[in-house]
Amino acid sequence: MRAIWVVVLLAGCQSEQVFPEVAQARQGVLGGAPAPDAGNVVAVRVTPALGDIALCTGFLVSPNLVMTARHCVSEISGTGCATETVGSAQYQAYVPAAPVAAARFSVTQALDVGAPGTFLDVSAVHVPALADGGVFCGNDVALLELSRLAAGAPLPLRIDAPVVGEGYTAVGYGQDGADPTTPGVRRQRSGGTVTMLGPVRSTAGKLVVSEQDFVVSEGPCGGDSGGPALDGQGLVIGVMSRGNPNVCTNMIYTQVAPHRAWVKDVVVAAAARAGIAVVPWVAAELPPPDAGAPDAGAADAGSVDAGTADAGAGDAGLP
Repeated sequence: MRAIWVVVLLAGCQSEQVFPEVAQARQGVLGGAPAPDAGNVVAVRVTPALGDIALCTGFLVSPNLVMTARHCVSEISGTGCATETVGSAQYQAYVPAAPVAAARFSVTQALDVGAPGTFLDVSAVHVPALADGGVFCGNDVALLELSRLAAGAPLPLRIDAPVVGEGYTAVGYGQDGADPTTPGVRRQRSGGTVTMLGPVRSTAGKLVVSEQDFVVSEGPCGGDSGGPALDGQGLVIGVMSRGNPNVCTNMIYTQVAPHRAWVKDVVVAAAARAGIAVVPWVAAELPPPDAGAPDAGAADAGSVDAGTADAGAGDAGLP
C-alpha cells in the first residue's frame, strides 16, 4: 500500500471530519463551466435534509433510475475506512444505516436547481447489500427509482477500473469556486487525472482509500457528491464520494466497475416494473431469455430496497 502525503479528511477525531464535502459545502466543480446539455446528470434534492445534506448530484443509468452516493441516502457512522488500531488511535469502520424514505427525494434535470422546473418523485431507494459488516468505503453507491421516466441518454458504466494517469471529466451541482454563495448549477470540468488507486493510507497509517476507491487531482467538491467521473469515451468510472472541502484536491470516488452486476440487476427489474425496454448498455450484456436472465420477481437480488418506508435510519450520530 502507498501512503498519501496529503492527509485526506474523512472522519472522526480532532481536526478530522466525516464526509466534510457534504457536511459543509464550500466549492463545487472548481473552474467548471455550466453544462446545459448534460441533462443525464441530475440534481438530487433531500427534503427534509439528511443531517447537513440537502443537495447531491446523480446521473441516469436508465430512464427511471438515477445513480448517486450512498451517503446521500443514508446516515453514516464510524471514524475510518476500516476497523483498526493505528499507533495509539483506534478507528471504527464507516457503516451506513438503512436508507431513509424514498418520499424524501426528488430529482431535476434543470441546469439551475433554483429555476422554475419539474422535479421527479422517487418511488424506491436501492442500495447494495454490503459484506464484511457493511463497510462503507468503496461502496458509496445507491440507485433512486423514479416514479416516471426522465428524458436524456443514460450513462453507461465502464467495465474496467480506472487507470492511474488517465483523464476524466467531473460533472455536478456543487458550488463554483468563482461564486461560493450560489450552489445548484450543473457544471463540468475536464482535464483532471486519476492520481491513485486504493488501497491508500494516510501519512499516519490510517486507511483512507479502499481498494474499490480512487483519487483524483482536482475538480469536484461540496454538492457534487453522487456525480459521475467520466472517461474520454463518456463512460462512468466513478461516483463522487468524499474528501477535504477546504482544498478540493485529492478527492475520492467510488469505482463503478465492482458494482456493475448489481446495477444491471436493478436496471432490468426496474425496467420490467415500468414496462420499458432495458437500456442498450445493459441489454447487450444480458444472457438469452432462456438462460435465466433477471426478472422483476427476482429484482434487486443482493440489494436492500428502502421502498417508501423510512427503514429505521434514525440518527447514526456522525461526529
